[in-house]
Amino acid sequence: MDPEKPAAPLDLGIYGRQVRSRVETSDIIAAVLSLIWVATVAGFWYFIGISSNEGEPGFNPMTFVMTMVSILLPIGLIWVASSGAKTGIEDLTVSFARTDFTNHFFDPDGGSL
Repeated sequence: MDPEKPAAPLDLGIYGRQVRSRVETSDIIAAVLSLIWVATVAGFWYFIGISSNEGEPGFNPMTFVMTMVSILLPIGLIWVASSGAKTGIEDLTVSFARTDFTNHFFDPDGGSL
């Protein structure tokens, strides 16, 4: 590498943005929704009760797996939506040409769109 020539910066795209260290509104909403979900599932399992085989005490692996799925899957989806809300492009201007629409749609009577 030539010592006189400065190294060109590497463009990392979306990953090259500065990381925000503050808590945003979407994080607060996701945390509140997660707590509401955990409380709802805990209340459901408290009132319904967890039983394995017709009321016999013991560990049932299928009940355990379904309980974990019912708790963790919605919480994961909440946080994925929260992170997706933060990475969206806010000031994106999308322009369409007239031909974008007229080439794909037509009037059955033959009139112009």
